[in-house]
Amino acid sequence: MITVGYSIITVMCLVALYYSAKLWLERRDAMSLLILAALSLLWLDNFAIAVGAYVGEGILLTSMSYARYYMHWQVLPVLMIVAGILLRRGGFAFAQNKIVMGLFCV
Repeated sequence: MITVGYSIITVMCLVALYYSAKLWLERRDAMSLLILAALSLLWLDNFAIAVGAYVGEGILLTSMSYARYYMHWQVLPVLMIVAGILLRRGGFAFAQNKIVMGLFCV
């Protein structure tokens, strides 16, 4: 059952990745690029969990796990910055303060 759930999440992530790439090609701004970077490996995270039971321990699962660890190390901090930018562009009053935006980057 967990495999089915993570498979559905993987498909949803791939759809979100497609639309974020389409958005970046239309706008070519930093915000769209950050969203694209954050979503670029998110599908792999869920895919590795979904197929892990079927693949079993081995070089393929190990390689996917290393990619997941790298993603968490590099991309997870970018998600915090993206969240701050989304709040700021969404018009939230507290996110307009430069100190608050600085805290999102720390």
